[in-house]
Amino acid sequence: MFNLMPFGYGRRNNWLQDMDRSFDSLFRNFGFNQDLMRTDIEDKGDHYEMMAEMPGLNKEDIKLSLDGDRLTIHAVHSEEQNKNDKKKNYVCRERSYSEYQRSFDVSDIVKENIKASYENGILQLILPKKEITDVDDGTIQIEID
Repeated sequence: MFNLMPFGYGRRNNWLQDMDRSFDSLFRNFGFNQDLMRTDIEDKGDHYEMMAEMPGLNKEDIKLSLDGDRLTIHAVHSEEQNKNDKKKNYVCRERSYSEYQRSFDVSDIVKENIKASYENGILQLILPKKEITDVDDGTIQIEID
């Protein structure tokens, strides 16, 4: 669960907030990282620049897809560590698997011109804006005789 208010702002001690904290701590213990894929989106005039933090991933782990007006960033990472593999008489053997996904509305973007790059744990997307034309707000003026 998440809170829209910054931490500590307007704090009230009630049972629902306690339950939220308990639920959040449960997922922290299972390796769910709320800080993963922190994303900044900056308006650069004719385009948006999106920067998503994705440390520890390889470029091959990341998939970008467009479905209508929805851009989805999907990442899967698996890792196996072998320590002191003594002919399958393991002293320690560990595996990890992580999957992350976020979606964004790109209805005002020229989808054919989206550019993406990944370097040093940062996914950068350049999202060109559609040119603004006369906006139809759905209102029709009716003249009175």
